[in-house]
Amino acid sequence: MARRVRELGNRNFRLNVNLFAIQLRGDGLAETVMKALDENGLPPDALEIEVTENIFLQEGEAMVRPLHQLHDLGVGVAFDDYGTGFASLSLLKLFPLTRLKIDRSFVRNLCTDKEDEVVARSIVYLAESFCLDVTAEGVEQEDQRKRLRELGCESAQGYLFGRPMPGERVMEIMRGAAHSGLARWPRLHAEPHADLGTAQGSETNDTPPLAKHA
Repeated sequence: MARRVRELGNRNFRLNVNLFAIQLRGDGLAETVMKALDENGLPPDALEIEVTENIFLQEGEAMVRPLHQLHDLGVGVAFDDYGTGFASLSLLKLFPLTRLKIDRSFVRNLCTDKEDEVVARSIVYLAESFCLDVTAEGVEQEDQRKRLRELGCESAQGYLFGRPMPGERVMEIMRGAAHSGLARWPRLHAEPHADLGTAQGSETNDTPPLAKHA
């Protein structure tokens, strides 16, 4: 589906894929990823690898080389669930990151818990300081979206923007069908004729910006 969407005009369509620790061991990760991208007709910048904080802590420096290889090829590297473990700030220097993701546990009570707000604000500040993108996870309410924008977070994912749906439904929305979420869906200019598979929520399209849409 990602290739089809990009062919039909949305050149920024991106896939986010979570990796497990075992996939980061050894020397074949970059080759495997690039082979998969080539077989699906996708450029490296169409993919962002997500690695959780716990995996960074478990695997340590063993992950540096494979992630650098992917980053050098143009694949994005996101630090998922940031702030939930015991990672030191030095990891932001050690690994070739392109994005920090604010864990949903800090978003859930963002508007009522000052400590959660402080954590979210600090992660946004760190991302800006390291020239990284930042995305908030688990945004389900309008007041959360507004507060995140006030804190400087410009992208998010969560049920407020849209729920997981079949690939065919994604394409229908891109062709103009009504959509109840706030996600900014690009409009396509041609009819797709392919097996679309299944879209797993925001992980299969650009992370929606936090600006409100009609």
